[in-house]
Amino acid sequence: AGAPELQWFVGILFLVGRTLISFSLIMLSILTKLEMYYEKAAFLYVFIIAFSLSLGPIVWIFVPETLPDKGVTLVLFDHWMLSYIIVESYPYLVHHIFGEDGIYLFYMGFCIIAMVIVYFFLPETARKTKKEIYELFHNDKVFVRGF
Repeated sequence: AGAPELQWFVGILFLVGRTLISFSLIMLSILTKLEMYYEKAAFLYVFIIAFSLSLGPIVWIFVPETLPDKGVTLVLFDHWMLSYIIVESYPYLVHHIFGEDGIYLFYMGFCIIAMVIVYFFLPETARKTKKEIYELFHNDKVFVRGF
């Protein structure tokens, strides 16, 4: 009886976390443009907390649930490589392409694209057996929510 409530709570927390991430990135961009650095620090904390409660841990939960062992290794390697690329490209993107305020909007764009992809193309796996999850990802049908 407790599992459905927990799944509902995780889903809401994930949705609220993604919304707060996008909102904090917009505010970081605006506050950087206005040179309001103390307020910018507050929204940086909002971003960190929202990420830590939603997008941060989801890769460690969803991937092992949906992929076999070798798939987990590949996805986690990809996860760390993309994190490295983001960290290494940040100074170049800020100084040569987007500026200090534009970089947050750039990252927010990717966040919104990811939200759309996750919502429409990743099926719900709560309350499903490993066999049912395997069948979700290994059939010839393309999953699109609402269609």
